[in-house]
Amino acid sequence: MIYNMYAAVASSTDSAATIDIREDDTITCVYLNPAGIAISDGSAYVVQLSFASTNQFTSNDAASAIITYRREFELMTSGAAAIDTHVVLPCNIPVQGGERIHLHILVSTMSGCNVRASLHTSKGTRAVTSRRRG
Repeated sequence: MIYNMYAAVASSTDSAATIDIREDDTITCVYLNPAGIAISDGSAYVVQLSFASTNQFTSNDAASAIITYRREFELMTSGAAAIDTHVVLPCNIPVQGGERIHLHILVSTMSGCNVRASLHTSKGTRAVTSRRRG
């Protein structure tokens, strides 16, 4: 199964997006695609996928964090620079049906940030989904 998340923020936001795990499974891969516009030297963003509803960017040994990714930019320009990153993290994280996963984003001297995230699990896609046709 693949769970997709997306958030676009203008400033730092806890729980910018959330998903609920549908059934007991194992996360086998996490994909992150943060992007934004850096507007000055030292522009940065931090993205975290976590079981906690608030970020743990500065916590040591944060047990609820799945991944925390930070990117800082040293710019030698007088204007803005578009930034786009792709991160793939193979993993083996057991999850239970009903658990909620949160996407946290911290933005520093950027004109916003948008993040696409995908969680890939071991069970693959289901033949019957919860989607309904009207």
